[in-house]
Amino acid sequence: MSAIWGAIDMQGKGIPVSVQKMMRRAFDKCVIDRYEEICFNNVYMGCGIQYFVPEAKKEQLPLREEGVFFTADVVLDNREELCNRLELSKEERYNMPDGRILYEMYRRFGKTCLNELLGAYTFVWYDWEKNQIELVLDAVGNRCLYYRLVDSILYFSSLMEPLANVSEDTALNDRWLVDFLAMDFTRSYADDEQTPYIGIYRVPTASQVIVTNSMVEKKKYWNPLDNIKVKTYKNDEEVEKEFQEIWREAVRCVMRTEDEVSILLSGGLDSTAVASEASPYLKEKNKKLYSYTSV
Repeated sequence: MSAIWGAIDMQGKGIPVSVQKMMRRAFDKCVIDRYEEICFNNVYMGCGIQYFVPEAKKEQLPLREEGVFFTADVVLDNREELCNRLELSKEERYNMPDGRILYEMYRRFGKTCLNELLGAYTFVWYDWEKNQIELVLDAVGNRCLYYRLVDSILYFSSLMEPLANVSEDTALNDRWLVDFLAMDFTRSYADDEQTPYIGIYRVPTASQVIVTNSMVEKKKYWNPLDNIKVKTYKNDEEVEKEFQEIWREAVRCVMRTEDEVSILLSGGLDSTAVASEASPYLKEKNKKLYSYTSV
């Protein structure tokens, strides 16, 4: 998992060093294990890599290959399934970090692969020859990516702060503030795209934002109610067995770490069920499940 930021000038001009330093400085308060940056012609990209999973220590982001600039904030849950799709060798599976797997999937299969990716991710893909930027967020909004277009420059960041600082004309978004103050539920926002600042937007959940010189287009790539397939079972025991297999895999694949595992335990059915699956699994590895809650 990582934090990402950057700026791309659609008119081909270079990104000032002062802007690069300002965007990078916003992440000093974050817990980052390693910082990486690239700057080439009109492209500046950064990535603060966090060692959530073992493979992250081998992560090389951002990257520039074959006319493409790419950076990502990503932890993939279905690594094995994706490695099979890419026909990787045993050695490649062991050494390839999540960011590289995501890059290879998108390079080979394009947006059709987005429904195959499970986990927490957001990424930015810039085709230098086409002069086209793509910003993508995972299907359920596990991560967050903000963007802002000022003149000919597209700014993006995991944090809102650097985007608010790129222009002196940044103003508060009254609509967002009114919605926020009127909310009677625990989410921190009511709109999937609006933010507290005018002109700064979130990439919507399960969506792809495409930016060119002439347009900003938003496409939703996944809707769980589309193409529903009905599956029949002989009895309730079959349903129970399949559910438990899927549930077990879903819980265990998000504990892919060499460090300790913790859970936000509310005391409700969902988090308690996750803890009930995770705790015995960790005990087999001589590890404990640490819980915390909020009041």
